[in-house]
Amino acid sequence: MGMYGRKITPHLRKGTPLHMHLSDPPRGVWNVEAFRAGGEMIVCPGLWDALTFWNAGYRNVTCTFGPDALTDDQLAAFREYSILRALVVSASIAPKLLAAGIDCYHINLPPGIDVNAYALQSDDPPKALGAIIRRAEWLGKGQSAAPAAVPVVDVPPAAEPGGQIAQLPAVPVETEPAGPDVGNDLDGPDDRLDDDLADDLADDDLDDDLDDEGWEELEEEAESLDEDEEADELPSPPAPLPPTMLRTVPGDGRLDAIAAPPVAVPPTDAAPPALPPVSGPILSASPLPPAPPEIEAEVSGDEVTMQLGHRRYRIRGLSKNLAFDQMKVNILATTDKGMFVDTLDIYVARHRRQFVSQAATELGVEEETVKKDLGRVLLKLEELQDQQITQMMEPNEPPPLMTAEQKDEALRMLRDPKLLERIVADFDVVGETTNKLVGYLAAISRKLDQPLAIIIQSSSAAGKTSLMEAILSFVPPEDQVKYSAMTGQSLFYMGETDLKHKVLAIVE
Repeated sequence: MGMYGRKITPHLRKGTPLHMHLSDPPRGVWNVEAFRAGGEMIVCPGLWDALTFWNAGYRNVTCTFGPDALTDDQLAAFREYSILRALVVSASIAPKLLAAGIDCYHINLPPGIDVNAYALQSDDPPKALGAIIRRAEWLGKGQSAAPAAVPVVDVPPAAEPGGQIAQLPAVPVETEPAGPDVGNDLDGPDDRLDDDLADDLADDDLDDDLDDEGWEELEEEAESLDEDEEADELPSPPAPLPPTMLRTVPGDGRLDAIAAPPVAVPPTDAAPPALPPVSGPILSASPLPPAPPEIEAEVSGDEVTMQLGHRRYRIRGLSKNLAFDQMKVNILATTDKGMFVDTLDIYVARHRRQFVSQAATELGVEEETVKKDLGRVLLKLEELQDQQITQMMEPNEPPPLMTAEQKDEALRMLRDPKLLERIVADFDVVGETTNKLVGYLAAISRKLDQPLAIIIQSSSAAGKTSLMEAILSFVPPEDQVKYSAMTGQSLFYMGETDLKHKVLAIVE
């Protein structure tokens, strides 16, 4: 049974360990269920930090029992479930993971702060933890593990009473790399036991009958040799080798190594209890993030609304930005703690810095959060601006063609000697005969390469707008462009052919 505790009393003596374990050394693997997903694991130096990640939604997390206490049990779990990447909080365990063939990233924290303290500093712990995960530093690529081979050993024969060759009980033996002729050539020097054991076996005169005590001594010497060889080898081999047994070769009395049949081995440690299910989304943690998702926005006329987490942004004035070098808009940012509104050109760095600083203060969030939100708002506004300008630059639908009957009727009207009287009679305005004819002729001149231009001037409420509307009623809708007001500079933002053969009417 294992037990873990963490000291939370403030003002402890310097050097007092915070994390305590009942067993020494600690054993087992925490959150082994997450290993089954494979791929990637976060490795924390303590259970408290691992629970912080887990509670924030990052479930692919486990822990060691100290900053550099990576155990053989944990390494075996990494190999068994084919973990490819490890995001370590403590870089001291990275060499062992790299040697085991696992790519490593280092999650950098501010000096003197652990994962739990870092999460408590933020109003949005899942986002804060996700940010340090995405900024994880690359430590190296895992090394490929060398394959292991199973050799054979050679032991002098021993006879039992009755002339039968004695057969040793099944004893696991440590193996060394061997050549391709394993199991065929048993006389090579690499296939024999070490000289000490061979001398001991020779001195015991195994050709004679051995009693039970002699066989027990031989078994103890073989087991002692196994333990010595295990101490010389590197820890945590890349893959467990199948157990071997010693078998007597008929005829010459030598022993070779054969694979033992599979035997069910009871687990040494009980499986840790499963963590209780927690409601909420399971977040992914990776220094190799996928492509950013599409930014959603609601567009209603000249108003764009974006919801980023618990922050809402309303943008107005985008339709006025008809050039790619400006993005002057009005932004209203709101949360449940406050609101902030300002008009700025997002393409100006000074404007952005002021907006980020003031909005973060008013909304009660970190400046880094507002900065990222403003970047996402800019990307979405650029996308909408591109669509708006592209739509304006597209050629309008071609005007409808006249039928043969309509063309014949128009030619008869043009040949009518009373054409001007008919035009004046069709105006809805009483009087103003000369002004109506001059305005009509100016509107017809749109078809010429050098059209006419007129300005209607009079005292207030004299009917200037009514006369202009009456003249425009003779112009097809596709041939007129009307604005209530405009500046001379605004004409530079229009396409070269947007006003060709059209009437530009400005009210004021």
